Amino acid sequence: VINLVHPQTGIPLDQALIVKYRAPESFTGEDVIEFQCHGGYAVPAAVLGAVKDAGARQALPGEFTRRAFLNGRLDLAGAEAVDLLVQSRSEAGRLLALNSLNGALGREVEKLREELIELKATLEYDIDFPEEEPLKDLDRRLKESLNRVEQSLKKILKGAERNLLLSRGALVVIAGAPNSGKSSLFNALAGHERSIVTDMAGTTRDAVETEIQLDGILFRLVDTAGLRKGRSEAEKIGVEYSRKYIKNAEIVLFLHEAGGKIRTEETRFMEAQPVDKIIRLLSKADLLSSGHPVKERYIPVSVRSG
Repeated sequence: VINLVHPQTGIPLDQALIVKYRAPESFTGEDVIEFQCHGGYAVPAAVLGAVKDAGARQALPGEFTRRAFLNGRLDLAGAEAVDLLVQSRSEAGRLLALNSLNGALGREVEKLREELIELKATLEYDIDFPEEEPLKDLDRRLKESLNRVEQSLKKILKGAERNLLLSRGALVVIAGAPNSGKSSLFNALAGHERSIVTDMAGTTRDAVETEIQLDGILFRLVDTAGLRKGRSEAEKIGVEYSRKYIKNAEIVLFLHEAGGKIRTEETRFMEAQPVDKIIRLLSKADLLSSGHPVKERYIPVSVRSG
């Protein structure tokens, strides 16, 4: 433990632990000094001020990671993993970033690079030395190797899409006709009153968004205006916003009120959406009498009964 004092005024600052990381073993690959001060606001602020007065400057956003990359301590995939780790807002995102930081993606890319270099060398040999005995089964070997590379690239791209989804959160849009229970379901999933709920149709005029976590996975939950021909300018704009959210959604929870007839707008909406992203829900299921048939492919839900 060392007594820290201001380099110009000699005023005591703190009793701190000083750790020196020698190059090239530090995170950035450079000589690094770390001050482990007491917490709070005043002490770190005083120490930082003194360090700046001695000639240091504040690091730019991402500067330590950039220096680590430039000094060969991280590859590009590792640098991006650090950014993912810092920005992760869910347990799934954190684990994903840590896996990338451990070099999983970098190793996979390096394997592909080595295979492509070997392919290139084989082709160059066949072109440069035509008088030599032809390589056995060259066409078959080339096709098999290219196919392996292609499949690996597809796997990496598919993983990238999944990773992006886990890090930014899956967009889940609640859609349906006016007064079908969208806002009530939104509030129940959010765990608090976020949307206004009334018995009057068309209450929600704008898209309302919140974030929830289920089993460590982040979801961006959106309550949208009811799907119908807007009766006012504000409602028309709200419906247009709804359609934009629905278009970009990973999952659409489509609500139909229990006991009611499916409207033309609902039918047209479902026909226009990819089947694999719609989950059909029969809302207000507590109003159904016992033995009442449930519409095919609909999951009955009730905010009141749970």
